[in-house]
Amino acid sequence: MIAQFTQGLDSCGGLWDTVRSHWEAFVPVMTSAGRRPLTLEEFAQLFTVCYSGPDSRLRLAEETTAAHWERVLILVHDSQTDFSFEDLLAFITGADHLPPLGFPRSISLRFYCQDGSASSTRLPHASTCALELFLPRGAGSTEGLCALLSRAVHEALGFGRIQTEGDGEDGCSEVVT
Repeated sequence: MIAQFTQGLDSCGGLWDTVRSHWEAFVPVMTSAGRRPLTLEEFAQLFTVCYSGPDSRLRLAEETTAAHWERVLILVHDSQTDFSFEDLLAFITGADHLPPLGFPRSISLRFYCQDGSASSTRLPHASTCALELFLPRGAGSTEGLCALLSRAVHEALGFGRIQTEGDGEDGCSEVVT
């Protein structure tokens, strides 16, 4: 397998020879060496907030949620949450660290309407392929938004969580995603 891998890399303009010759430059790309936790500034810069038009009746509720989002990020930075920036990044993108060349575009922070009834609370959700995070429009408090994000991150299927019988609505037994 290793021979096939190196031959495949060499078939791309001698890439394997380049990696072998300049291995020090490829350590961060090929390994987790030197990886450090994301900073608040790095994480916040990944997002573009997608507001409704300035005259929209939804805009104020979106600005409220965006302000709570910024305070949640400060709580994450101060280790006052049960999730990290890396946990959030994995939930949103499927990657728990920044790709060596970055993402192809900003992550869009979008909003959805919350029904209002406690029995049908929609959790924040993400589209990993489209690089989008959806938060409830008009979040009531920073703590409330933080609790919703915590549930979303910890209860989300995919990228490491195993669903066992009784977890899901359809009662699937052990589905690895």
